Amino acid sequence: MSSKRQLKRAAIISYLSIGINIVIGLLYTPWMVREIGQANYGLYTLASSFITLFMLDFGISGALSRYLSKYRAEQKQEEAEKILGATYLLYLIIDIIAFLILSIVFIFLEDIYAELSTNELALFKILFLIVAFYNIISFPATTQNGILISYEKLVLLKTCELVHKFLTIFFVIIALTLDLGVIWVVIANVGSGLITIIAKYVIIKRTIPLKPSFNRLSKQVFKSIFSISVWVTIISLAQRLIYNMAPSVLGIVAGSIAISIYAPASTLGGYFYVIASAINGLFLPYISRKIAENRINDIQQTMNQIGRYQFIILGWVVVTFIGIGKHFMILWMGKDFELSYYCGILIFLPALFEYAQQIGNTTILVQNQVKIQAIGFSIIGIIIIMLSFLLGKIGGAVGVCVSISLGGFANVMLQSYIFSTRLKLNMIDFFKKAFTPMLFPYIGTIIIGLMISHFIPTEWLSLIISIFIISLVYAFFCLKFVLSRNEIRELLKI
Repeated sequence: MSSKRQLKRAAIISYLSIGINIVIGLLYTPWMVREIGQANYGLYTLASSFITLFMLDFGISGALSRYLSKYRAEQKQEEAEKILGATYLLYLIIDIIAFLILSIVFIFLEDIYAELSTNELALFKILFLIVAFYNIISFPATTQNGILISYEKLVLLKTCELVHKFLTIFFVIIALTLDLGVIWVVIANVGSGLITIIAKYVIIKRTIPLKPSFNRLSKQVFKSIFSISVWVTIISLAQRLIYNMAPSVLGIVAGSIAISIYAPASTLGGYFYVIASAINGLFLPYISRKIAENRINDIQQTMNQIGRYQFIILGWVVVTFIGIGKHFMILWMGKDFELSYYCGILIFLPALFEYAQQIGNTTILVQNQVKIQAIGFSIIGIIIIMLSFLLGKIGGAVGVCVSISLGGFANVMLQSYIFSTRLKLNMIDFFKKAFTPMLFPYIGTIIIGLMISHFIPTEWLSLIISIFIISLVYAFFCLKFVLSRNEIRELLKI
């Protein structure tokens, strides 16, 4: 299968998997809560979230993907095997440390969670052990995704992830239908995860000529990993810090009502990120190959093309939300959450531009220019948090979201600067070819959406019909003014 067709099929499967995730979040989770009880669901969430704190990846998987793709493009098999061996050792060390910490925490669970009843604590200990066991076992398997991406087994990787989603739903439905309780719901999740890990292991074993090497691992090998992983971790923390700090800022300057208004917009922003990140990492081997061949013009063309597709897909979410998002927010959360609509728009707008530049971000990783991006994002993050206190005091949740929006646009400007100066990518050409053609579909669809919103009643049936109409209008504009016939035919070849 050609590389282009692999990317296309992998992206389609990835979007399908994301769609299932969102449906699960909106429909399936409430049903599970009703079946096992709110208290038990709270214990399950507590166990998962608490243990996840100790299983941070620290950007190691990103560094592994970068070096495997680089060495594969340069045909350096020995270096690839050494970097894989070093990564396994690092994961093993983190695993051992996490195991020791979790063992100590388990001993003191009664003191840490003194507010839990005796029965709740007994159940929580069992859930804790199951989830901890799974995380300790699965953590080193994080390398599997990096290996599969680097060797362009993209369809197989995304198929495994999709099957994982279906297996989880299937096993959990059986557990709920048979009324087996929250313990078996957790075991169902763990079981589907372990099956997926085994499947990926078999695929790697049979299709990829790569084995970890532990011979003569020098300090330089570990230094290479940390030179990227540290900064990748800082970028990830800096990007999410603003969103995670917002509730605390609002709690200090505005109160609980403002936090509740911000929360739905933040949730939708999370879904938006998940949709945008569907193609994350898929182009890593391709870009590594082009860098090795010194073909920057090919990367520029790819960035323009993929950026335009991202503007189309993500733009559909944004213009639909701007058009009738107020009705959706009221129906979803209630009349008191109308301001959440404006918060959502403020979060979406900069994210649209930031997420459309995924190819540039991948190129930054390949070229190991992550340090300057990490420092820039961190400085912007600190400034925006300080601004959030001021604007949050004045405008509550909307004020904080204004600061988040300003921070997002600052990140976009920083990215564009790095892409232009460090990577020699033409950002004027990018925006001219990827974004400018979308102006008419955006403006036209928003106007029609707002007109529809003005006349329809606030009810689910009207909302669903309106979404369908707006989507058709948007698709028509894109097909008429953005995509050529040849491009449409090429997209349909999967």
